[in-house]
Amino acid sequence: MLNQLKHFNYTALFAFKKQAVNAKRLHALLFYMIMLTISPFILMAQPKHDTTYYKKYDNRLILTFYSSKRNAEVAFTQKFVNDTSINTSINFISNAPESFGIGLDYDKLSLSFDYRTVQPSDATVFKTGYNKVSSLVFNFGGNHYIVENSWRRFKGFYDNNTAANFAGYDTTQPYFQNRSMELNTFRTKIIAFSNHKKFSYKSAYGNMYRQMKSAATWLFSSNAYYQRLSCDTAFIPFYLREFYGDIADINYVDMKGVSVLGGFAFNLVLFKRFFFNMTFGLGPDIQWRKTGNFDGSISKNLYIPFSADSRFAFGFNNRNVFITLYYIYDTNELKSNFWEIKQTFFSGGLNFGYRFPMKETPNIKKMKEHKLYKLL
Repeated sequence: MLNQLKHFNYTALFAFKKQAVNAKRLHALLFYMIMLTISPFILMAQPKHDTTYYKKYDNRLILTFYSSKRNAEVAFTQKFVNDTSINTSINFISNAPESFGIGLDYDKLSLSFDYRTVQPSDATVFKTGYNKVSSLVFNFGGNHYIVENSWRRFKGFYDNNTAANFAGYDTTQPYFQNRSMELNTFRTKIIAFSNHKKFSYKSAYGNMYRQMKSAATWLFSSNAYYQRLSCDTAFIPFYLREFYGDIADINYVDMKGVSVLGGFAFNLVLFKRFFFNMTFGLGPDIQWRKTGNFDGSISKNLYIPFSADSRFAFGFNNRNVFITLYYIYDTNELKSNFWEIKQTFFSGGLNFGYRFPMKETPNIKKMKEHKLYKLL
């Protein structure tokens, strides 16, 4: 016990009780987040983009065929016991089935739907259990700023580290599964790009633009979210609870958070057709947490760790035809002196599409000139 008290971890620099948080520092962060949130709308009236760097295909009806894959990971790490004979880390995973779909885009409007979902094999279900995944996404914006609104629900997790942390594990048996474990997340994210006149984010992650010259930009992002991680019993498997001290019986974590991220993005273009994009942001994440144990006890704390958002895409983008492979990685951490929970969301996919010319009718022109439409 004395060694545990002496143990110092650098993450303690970012974890504070409510009483210990410096009020001025917190107010400054909140003010920065508010200014960052409204800045894209303040700057909306700036001049149009440089057409020698990227093009927008306004009067095109875009048909896209896509495949996509998503999963969530929740990793637990204990720091109560430093010297153990086994690996005590836990890596819970919930996988969504691979889906195939069709999308239609015109100007700022888009519609997509899945027409086929590939269900896991019987052998996979036996090994990992069946994972239920639901999501709802509503995004809008352009190359100056984007607003991403999402709800994600993952239910049913398995521990991918079972073979390493369960002594005597028989590889012919299933991984440890927690079928009641559920992760719900509601999130609104705003990303603003400083060099939006030359850099086109939508050329890599949308279907309406085409970057023709390489360009880079600074980016700023703000997030507001609510997240609940819960299960019927306890997160920690029975054979590892002796190593997890007073968090061994945790069965839910409610978290409200706001964060500010700063970073960069660039599009590397070859022959005006082939491209590679990297987008990255990192910053402080203010978290108000409510943690509950299976015995009914509750604790409330305020922490300030870090969160990160990284995205990669590459492909081919011509006047009419485009092919894009993309990867989006979003992570945040729940840290204290003696334990850590790291949550990661992954989504990726392949898009193949064609842009069909389309005449702008009087009704379409009237729609584009509407004040509400221009705000999108």
